Amino acid sequence: MIKKLHKRASASLPTLLWLMLLALLPAQLSAADGDTFEYAYEGKTVKYTVISEADKTVKTFEEEGYYGNYLSGDLILPEKVLNGSTEYTLIELGRSAFYGLKSVVIPNSVTYIGYGAFAGCNGLESAVLSNSLTSIGEYIFSNCTKLTSISIPESVIEIAEGAFYNCSGLTSIDIPNSVTTIGRDAFSGCSGLTSIDIPNSVTTIGRDAFSDCSKLTKVTIGNSVAEIGSYAFYGCSGLTSIDIPNSVAEIGSGAFSDCTGLTKVTIGNSVTVIGSSAFLNCSGLTSVDIPNSVTTIGSEAFRNCTGLTKVTIGDSVTEIGSRAFY
Repeated sequence: MIKKLHKRASASLPTLLWLMLLALLPAQLSAADGDTFEYAYEGKTVKYTVISEADKTVKTFEEEGYYGNYLSGDLILPEKVLNGSTEYTLIELGRSAFYGLKSVVIPNSVTYIGYGAFAGCNGLESAVLSNSLTSIGEYIFSNCTKLTSISIPESVIEIAEGAFYNCSGLTSIDIPNSVTTIGRDAFSGCSGLTSIDIPNSVTTIGRDAFSDCSKLTKVTIGNSVAEIGSYAFYGCSGLTSIDIPNSVAEIGSGAFSDCTGLTKVTIGNSVTVIGSSAFLNCSGLTSVDIPNSVTTIGSEAFRNCTGLTKVTIGDSVTEIGSRAFY
């Protein structure tokens, strides 16, 4: 009798082990936050990282010091991706996400694009952006020298620092009325840009925002801009005239320095400060009227304006810096 009981217990042991393993199996197959996987779509395999397993959201893979995905040609990113049989929604593009692309289409599910996502993609010719973006983030398209045009969605409120830095092939850009901030270096070095309309929604033009846009001949500044940042239009040698709206209180240091083709400038009647070197080396400028609102003219503000023959200074000026008109 004892022998029979022992035999039955032995026979049931493998069954118990299988049951235990089956109970553990779903936990082993379920992904965790931070897990990575690859998914192929339209002939391109892209690596993804799980943001939230609970929400079933992912971003494109990123790795410190490296590009997330090395791909060539045209890329269409899908809104939904699969890891086995589990479906996830793509909501972010990771830092330095891609290198080597010719074109990219980003689905509307994407709400955020990481730092330098396409930076250095010097073969990138076109990009279709998600209409859920609120920011064109830092250095996303920097040094994409073959990018000639791009449509910015009306969901965007910020063009961040260096977003299009040194996109020398960019010839035109439409900034929608939703944008309030143009960040530092946003279009710096876009030497192919010929004109720019800054809409009335914009309140801030950051430092060096359009510096070294040497072919820029026409700039329209909207009537909500309060400050033109330092060196915002530095080196825009093709610029011939500029109207500074009444909304502007300060023209930053070096804002229009080295704009050698500038022949006419109209300064709005709310400007109180003309920063140091604001119009330094504007050798084509022949006359300037400084309105009564101005209290400070910074040092070297109009230095080396060798063509200047007539200057009218308003009666509120209390400070003229050293070598302001030297």
